[in-house]
Amino acid sequence: MTLAIGEKNMSIGEAISTFKNFAHAAFKARRGVDLPLLGKIIQLKYQSTYETRGLEESLLHTFGDELLFGGRRQVQSSSRCRVAGKLIP
Repeated sequence: MTLAIGEKNMSIGEAISTFKNFAHAAFKARRGVDLPLLGKIIQLKYQSTYETRGLEESLLHTFGDELLFGGRRQVQSSSRCRVAGKLIP
């Protein structure tokens, strides 16, 4: 959400909607994991119950394929954001 607000200048509502889309894409179960024996084999093969493709596609759609952390960018953000996230106790 911090990147959406700080780097993409999204409103709070847009950032929340983007986060919900990420969460929905990130926790999409792999096909067949709910089957008794086959599900365990699928989990062992991929070492995950969930697919990552949806999350990757969602991130690329929202933020593009340019660097978000470190390195040189082709286009500088107008926000000059220097902190990607902060934990508040």
